[in-house]
Amino acid sequence: MRLAPLLVLALSVWQVPSSSFESDIFPGEGRPRLRATVPLQLRQEPQLSLAINSTLAVPTDRDLVFDQTVYRTLVPAAVTVLQATSISGRKLGHIARLSREAYYKGASAWGHVNVDANNRVEYLQYRAEGTCFVRVDGEVIDAEMCPTFDKEMFKVSAEPTVELWVRIVLDGKPAGWTLVDDVQVKVVGRTF
Repeated sequence: MRLAPLLVLALSVWQVPSSSFESDIFPGEGRPRLRATVPLQLRQEPQLSLAINSTLAVPTDRDLVFDQTVYRTLVPAAVTVLQATSISGRKLGHIARLSREAYYKGASAWGHVNVDANNRVEYLQYRAEGTCFVRVDGEVIDAEMCPTFDKEMFKVSAEPTVELWVRIVLDGKPAGWTLVDDVQVKVVGRTF
């Protein structure tokens, strides 16, 4: 009988939808050029809660080499639908994480999702060229035109709270993860 309360607790936790979302895709077009402004604080995984496992002094006048990114939404922005309309784009499903491979090679269905004031719409991440990731009633959509641009149909509460991580490569080997925060690492340009 002691298992019953644990089972109820486990089911209630499992049913709570996660508000976070992450992708392996750097926002914007092209590959970013990154530079350190101070010695890099590296972690074993892209998590601020983890201890810094090393500090790496790197030249501030040279681009950093990285091989992976994690773009994480910590708090999505609420979107109010002002008039019944639709959001067009690729339907990615009820996901909390989107890999680079799934984004570029995935066979996601393109379509329209009808929305009105009764739908829960969340702005997750800006993507590029007017597109973004939104979540409608739990389903993530790669929106062809981000609702944040249509002020007549949508009202966005704020920008989502996001963090961007890159895995630094040193001498051909992964050295650790660092936060791109304009304090220790900043974007200085892009290559196409």
